Amino acid sequence: MKAMVDRRKVPTFLDGLALADLQSLEKTAIPKDFPAGTTIFREGDRSDHVLIVKGGRVKIATLRRGGGEIVLAERGPGDILGELSALDGRPRSADAVALDEVSALSLTTDEFSDYLRRTPSAAVRLLELLTSRLRQADAKFVEFGE
Repeated sequence: MKAMVDRRKVPTFLDGLALADLQSLEKTAIPKDFPAGTTIFREGDRSDHVLIVKGGRVKIATLRRGGGEIVLAERGPGDILGELSALDGRPRSADAVALDEVSALSLTTDEFSDYLRRTPSAAVRLLELLTSRLRQADAKFVEFGE
């Protein structure tokens, strides 16, 4: 039996954030725009910021050892990019490429960490999101590992 994950059921970071928490985030963040086709960050890059997608779509991909691209995910409005590197200080684990014109909010890794400390509900929201993404990755592993 193949595992199926419905993208519509995968939450975004902004889903469920209280209005006051969202406003606090927007006060700290800097708006950024990326034209379609722009590489937003590359696998292996040092992490110095987190992005929250406000509009457009972003492809998350990595290269196979033998060549060729593996698309890991597509992210859109409400999604967060770069959170893993911001949390663990390790280099980016994949490329992020704008599929459309992308508008986003940018926070430095320090600003993002401070925001999570000040806003426990956002930290819980991030845990819920990461759990959901892990389940989605597990389902893909089962589907393609058979």
